[in-house]
Amino acid sequence: MDINVMNLSKTYESNVEQKKVLDQVTFKVNKGEWVNIIGRSGSGKTTLLKCLSGIMSADRGSIINIGDLPIHSKSEEDRREFRRQHIGYIYQDYQLFPAYTAKQNVMLPELPYQNESILLKRAEELMEQLNIEHRQDALPNQLSGGEQQRVAIARALLNNPDIFVCDEPTGNLDRSTRDEVLQILKQLQEEGRTILFVTHDYDVIEYGDRIFEMDDGRLEEVSQKTLIIEKPIKN
Repeated sequence: MDINVMNLSKTYESNVEQKKVLDQVTFKVNKGEWVNIIGRSGSGKTTLLKCLSGIMSADRGSIINIGDLPIHSKSEEDRREFRRQHIGYIYQDYQLFPAYTAKQNVMLPELPYQNESILLKRAEELMEQLNIEHRQDALPNQLSGGEQQRVAIARALLNNPDIFVCDEPTGNLDRSTRDEVLQILKQLQEEGRTILFVTHDYDVIEYGDRIFEMDDGRLEEVSQKTLIIEKPIKN
């Protein structure tokens, strides 16, 4: 699915002030592209991902089209259903439920919607694909960081989504495990999935097709050469 964004703004309001976190963001991502988004902490990267995936509503006048669906004009229920069917969200901190096994964590998002035996088979297939089938009965606190991230990826894959939204998913991993996770995502891209990847890591950038930099709520496309030579990434 293509992603078309025009004049995307997001303002947080409190009793004290209004803070514009996204300011007239406009860009397009083509189906099957891997786009990296960089920028210092607090620049609006996570808010951008949440608006694009329909987790968070945008300000009036914002336009977000994913495929043929205008996310910006849909109800919260419609956005949730679209996200469930088409978007896989991968978090830096894994977002696993501590009381459930790895396999149960993979299955949980779809348990209210699909037959449990079908989900069980799908979860086992995904965990085997990601080389964690031997850890399917382990609780999250019994898993390494890399294993937890693989569980999170399996969960995101459960519904065979068109788009993967990745919010610094390799930020807590060692180099070897990070590279393994990146190779998994690269394979998914080669299968035709679109990947939006927020990162602070230079080494991740070479995996993508394009780079955007977020700065004070504004998004600008940059080249890898310009980024490395002139604009070092700030944590």
